[in-house]
Formats: sequence, structure tokens, C-alpha cells
Amino acid sequence: MSKKIKIKQTRSLIGSLPKHRLTMRAIGFHRNQETLVKEDTPQLRGMLQQVRHLVHVEVETQTKPGKKTEPPKTAVEPKQPGAGKQPAKATDKPAKSKTTSKPKSAKPVQPSEESKATKTSKQTKVDKE
Repeated sequence: MSKKIKIKQTRSLIGSLPKHRLTMRAIGFHRNQETLVKEDTPQLRGMLQQVRHLVHVEVETQTKPGKKTEPPKTAVEPKQPGAGKQPAKATDKPAKSKTTSKPKSAKPVQPSEESKATKTSKQTKVDKE
């Protein structure tokens, strides 16, 4: 029995080295997200090592015909949405509500004497002309 390897291209070849593009073509990939099943050989392992950042590799175990076996259980379970969150505790303090404060009365801004002087000097220059 020969081992089989399941290979999936996970990254695009855009921007990759021409050497890596040729290697992916030699493995047999034609498009992104494509999955191939190949026989495990040292040559294939070497090519996969060269483009390991572009592919995901799984080793398939081949069984005798007629025998059904369950796939081996993985040590790390895939995360489910919301699985990592802990439920809220009853002892938690309630969230503070935002209170709206009364807006402070806006005081009219008095122009300073310097700005008055510059305005008047500009006006007088314009008036003189």
C-alpha cells in the first residue's frame, strides 16, 4: 500500500517567485483553492517543501476495500463561534449608563484689542486706496 497525500493550494501565485510558480505547475495545480491527491514520493515532498507557504498538506491513510474506519481524531478541535466566550456572571456590576449633562452656556468671545487694531488698520489701508 502506498501512502497518498492530499494537497490544497491555499494562497494565490500572484507576486510569488517564478521558480515557485513553476513548482506549483509541476505538482499539478492550475488554479487557486484546488485540491489534488498525489502519491507520496520523495520528489513530491521536496517540491512541497519549496512551496510550503502556498499549500496545505494532509497525509491520507489508505484502507483495504470493504473496511470502514473513522478518521483519526485531531488533538485540536476547530473553534466554534462563541465557544471561547464565558457567560456573564451574576456578580458583575451593571454597566454604567451614560448621562447627558446640560450644555454649558457658551459665552460670546470678545475679540482682543490686537485683532481689532489689525482689522482697523487693514480697513484704513483699503479705504485709503
